[in-house]
Amino acid sequence: MDIMKNFYRNINHIKYTSNSFGRDFFLGDLHGSFNLLTKLLKKVNFDFKKDRLFCTGDLIDRGESSFECLKLCEKDWFFSVLGNHETMLMEAMVNSFRKEVWFRNGGQWWLGINEDDRVFSGNIIKNKMPIAITVETNMGDVGVIHSFYPFDKWPLRDSEELSSSQIRSILWDRSVIIESKPIITEGVSIIFSGHTPIDAPRLLGNQLFIDTGCGHSANQKIKKPRLTMCEILSSSLIKFHHVDIKTYTTSEMTL
Repeated sequence: MDIMKNFYRNINHIKYTSNSFGRDFFLGDLHGSFNLLTKLLKKVNFDFKKDRLFCTGDLIDRGESSFECLKLCEKDWFFSVLGNHETMLMEAMVNSFRKEVWFRNGGQWWLGINEDDRVFSGNIIKNKMPIAITVETNMGDVGVIHSFYPFDKWPLRDSEELSSSQIRSILWDRSVIIESKPIITEGVSIIFSGHTPIDAPRLLGNQLFIDTGCGHSANQKIKKPRLTMCEILSSSLIKFHHVDIKTYTTSEMTL
């Protein structure tokens, strides 16, 4: 059985029209860090009735609250694309070897929830987490995808059946950031991505990587792991909100 195509061929892309009532924010990989997200939303005075939050995926694993983070997808203000860690969960359901691999990468929380919650988790991933998201903003259309976009033009076509290799590339490929390739994708102003932990947000071409190590332990490459959220202030200015257990900081990037 082709696991990738079986689970993920149903939702390629969802587009959201501009938010005329509130603000839109874009969040890096969350990795079960529900408390950090709560802290961050308080810092920006997030309005749950008007504002929206779009995430680059990997809601689960490593942090203390994976199931709570998955349940965010039921909220009418929270939206996330599919990440490779959600893929590992789905593959683990039908393959014991892949379950072992997933557990070594933070999936042990699965043992602490009941069968109903496990079914619920699978349904959330299949029905609420598309491969790509487009959001209309004052910067124009912006995209959200977990890691790599293997096509020249945005967005994915809803009717297109992606191959397993294309899906795996979207969820796992790190070549753009590892090789510092400034790729420009037509049809979109900027693409927010995660997957590869880095010390600070990094723009390559029109792809902006915003996974700043949330859920990871400090190491030589990521000295201060934190959760990062972006706010588009104008057609050329992005504000970053960063939070870890102790501190909240901001920075800006002019495009």
